[in-house]
Amino acid sequence: MWIATRQGQDWRDETSLAAIDWLVSTVPLADWTTRMDRVRAVFEPARDLWPTGARPPLYDPRDLIAWYIFQANAYATDRANLAEHEAYRIAPVFRRLGQLLPTLKCVVGAEERAARMMVNNRSTPDEALYELLVAGAYGSRGWSDVRFVPEDPPNRTPDLHISRGRSRWAVECTRTGRSDYMAQERAAGDVLARLALEEAERARVSIRVETIYQDELINLPERYLADRVANFLWAGPANGKMRPAGAESNVRISGSCEPCFPMTTSSSVQAG
Repeated sequence: MWIATRQGQDWRDETSLAAIDWLVSTVPLADWTTRMDRVRAVFEPARDLWPTGARPPLYDPRDLIAWYIFQANAYATDRANLAEHEAYRIAPVFRRLGQLLPTLKCVVGAEERAARMMVNNRSTPDEALYELLVAGAYGSRGWSDVRFVPEDPPNRTPDLHISRGRSRWAVECTRTGRSDYMAQERAAGDVLARLALEEAERARVSIRVETIYQDELINLPERYLADRVANFLWAGPANGKMRPAGAESNVRISGSCEPCFPMTTSSSVQAG
């Protein structure tokens, strides 16, 4: 068994914190304090419920950029509030922004673009974050003049103008965001896992389930995984009655033969 050391856990990521400070500086302090209080008011009670198997929302999507910054700060210095399954994709963005910050401060219009994201586009920050990363990347790679192009609705304008020497380009930043399909797959996966967890809790044992799905989760019955867990727990792996997983997935389940912890005796079964 590996136990994390108690020393050396108080490190700070000053690079990420610099990016956070720059973005937050575009918002009046009183407004930002209120927004952070709202983030905590949603997150803290939801976090306490997640270990029970409940999955209340951890954040208010109407202020997604505040949630991003809350998690980036949790990674950088306040890890008691870290939600790992969210922070793993948020923290690298802010760390890279911090690395590019000296360059971004020289990009014409970058601060205005950041402010618009922080104030007016707080529910849809991904596009602006991507544009800032692209602008910083060009500036750090020898493009001497990088500037954001002011929006001029209803006319279409590029996001950036860049130049070095006699080379001049208009840049349109295009990214693929998280689609409705991805959200549906994530929700279906949460249901599959929750029902399987309920079977383990009903039997009062600890199990580990490793699953490789070969079909879309939205096409599977909600109890697809739970039924296999129940069969393992109540029929047992030794009698050969484990239900085949079929073509949709490979499922491997291992668990204790003793109630809850400690796990003293274990068995496993491979289906699929």
